[in-house]
Amino acid sequence: MATTPSKTISARVDLATHAGVIAALRPGEKVNDFLVAAVAGELLRRRASGSKEPTLGDLGQLVQASLSKASLSQSLLTIIDSKLNRLMTELDVQS
Repeated sequence: MATTPSKTISARVDLATHAGVIAALRPGEKVNDFLVAAVAGELLRRRASGSKEPTLGDLGQLVQASLSKASLSQSLLTIIDSKLNRLMTELDVQS
């Protein structure tokens, strides 16, 4: 299996933010997995706030480039769930 090229990013956060990250971790999840998913989600959010709605292909490319196989499935499910919830809310408003 080929390894996806990656780059280490160092960031300093205040103690309260660090504690919040630790408290939000799912069983077996590492801080790195959480941060990579958070960055991927923020990139998607910013992309979505532009004129083009991200496609499933966009989601796949972005997430696959930055996440390990284990966290990929969970992150995709979270993104899809969020998008579905937003669409359901929009449909309820328009009904």
